[in-house]
Amino acid sequence: MTLVGHSWAGYPMAGAAYRLSDKVSKVVYYGAQVPVRGRSMVEDNPPEAAAMLRGMIDASPTRSIPPTLQFVQGIFMQDVEVSTQRLVADLLTPQPGNYFLDALDVPSVSELGIPALYILSEDDHALPRPGAEFAARLGLQPVMVPGTHEGMLTHPDEVAKAILNG
Repeated sequence: MTLVGHSWAGYPMAGAAYRLSDKVSKVVYYGAQVPVRGRSMVEDNPPEAAAMLRGMIDASPTRSIPPTLQFVQGIFMQDVEVSTQRLVADLLTPQPGNYFLDALDVPSVSELGIPALYILSEDDHALPRPGAEFAARLGLQPVMVPGTHEGMLTHPDEVAKAILNG
């Protein structure tokens, strides 16, 4: 089985790879954060990004990170029409804050010996660190594809080819 994770899904995917390591033949990170063992996502972010995430969680009555049109327009999908940005924003759901605050304490996929691939969109401005830095955590160079952070919606053929050929 191949696991593919995008963006924040790098964290749960790493946990799933650990739990299912006997069934997983490959892990594909697509514009995804690659966790550092024992460090939460907030702790792994640069200080300004960590402060933004903590502020959003603290300001939310449900202690979640709410998706907004401004978030989609400024970070996720700068290269598409407003109607598409609005559609994506409307489909997103709030993410529980503890997802960002709790550390993942499992071996990396590299330590587990699971082959990995890191795919990065050329105009991805959503990651808190350069995608090449996340790829380097796996000992990899990123495979580049066109698009922004949500390139799987705007360039699905190129992303699918990178996943299948990687």
